[in-house]
Amino acid sequence: MNALTLEAAQSPDARMVRAACPHDCPDTCAMQVTVEQGRVVRIQGDPDHPTTHGALCTKVSRYAERTYHPERVLHPLRRVGRKGEGRFERIGWDAALEEIAARLDVPFFTMPTTPVLPRPRTTGMPHSVSALAMTSAVRCS
Repeated sequence: MNALTLEAAQSPDARMVRAACPHDCPDTCAMQVTVEQGRVVRIQGDPDHPTTHGALCTKVSRYAERTYHPERVLHPLRRVGRKGEGRFERIGWDAALEEIAARLDVPFFTMPTTPVLPRPRTTGMPHSVSALAMTSAVRCS
């Protein structure tokens, strides 16, 4: 698994923890996470999962790599300068939440007239419609 080696996952100090993917997709992938000294050393799909049979998407298979990446953002940042310059300053959590809340507290008449729908899935339908279509397509006799 990329930078995380299989040898580290087979260490006598390692233990396997069962987990479920936190992403909101219909597969609800099951994972086997190998932990050594409180740190994830390997993530793999559960081969017993009835839908994925052990496969994980690219996003999930690299969770450990992203979690421990030295450039991972750990604190709120405010952009300073123009968009695209890549300049940010660290701010506190309270200030970040206040700024976000202020942007959300917009009078209704200033909102765009385009409706906001749930993000589409691979079927091109909103998740609730996609899930309904999938469940109604599978009939138990």
